[in-house]
Amino acid sequence: MAESFYTILTNIGKGKIANSTALGVKVNLTTMAIGDGGGVYYNPTQEQTALKKEVWRGAVSSIKVDEANPNWIVVEAIIPSSVGGFMVREVAIIDDADDLIGIGKYPETYKPMVSDGSAKDLYVRFIMEVSNASSVTLKIDPSVVLATKKDVLEIDKKITDHSNVSASTTQYGHVKLNNSLASDNTTEALTAAQGKVLDEKIELQKADIKSLNKVKKNVTILTMGWIQDNTMGLYKYKIEDVDITADTIVDINIKLADLEKASDFKSANESFLGYVEIYSDSVPTANISCDLKIQRQVA
Repeated sequence: MAESFYTILTNIGKGKIANSTALGVKVNLTTMAIGDGGGVYYNPTQEQTALKKEVWRGAVSSIKVDEANPNWIVVEAIIPSSVGGFMVREVAIIDDADDLIGIGKYPETYKPMVSDGSAKDLYVRFIMEVSNASSVTLKIDPSVVLATKKDVLEIDKKITDHSNVSASTTQYGHVKLNNSLASDNTTEALTAAQGKVLDEKIELQKADIKSLNKVKKNVTILTMGWIQDNTMGLYKYKIEDVDITADTIVDINIKLADLEKASDFKSANESFLGYVEIYSDSVPTANISCDLKIQRQVA
């Protein structure tokens, strides 16, 4: 006669789930146990509190409500390749109080070990029908989760699909590096090396901008040193400064207290290497204090 395979709730399991519904204390399924049935098939009963002959137990790797059947709780575990040498004929689900909640008769399956010349992970699924799936805690220890081949294939497919997507300003994706500052590509990222080059350029430009404008305070224009230029019909005077070149513009700001002394000064001046030349209708009769604003012209 052909064997029939099934899973059932034990009396303890029925009682705990009934109490859960009434009292609101959920059943926490944590462990799957495997047995060989004592060497033969038998028909598990709801009175059982243990397997006939347990050969392995381990943490549940997955627990969920079946999508098509809301009263089915699907519990999964994986027997690792490092253990084996036994037959699987009976399976049990155990809670965190070490009580046997469900038991099942399973098709005879040999779990090999390395010494048999073959080793494999054995994936075991236990489907348990309950009146109220919300009475069971659907929570597992993430440290013991093992991926099935289907899981790996699905993840691999997602990675493969994602690998074909390039990042842009509007979507996530893979980013190609660009080692050129001259590129105007909007889908490639700057390398660290070129980022360093860019940073150095910015610092140099900051230094250049800082050096464009300089102010020299409290410069004295003496009464001595004026030279008469008969061609121009004016007197000229050199204010020397190392930051002045032929390309600089120099603004001479006479101090307020000395404005009257400089009443004959011309507004125009001329820059040369190392000095600026100022002009006046007459030689001042007293020293004059001023500030120089030196502006370097940029091509």
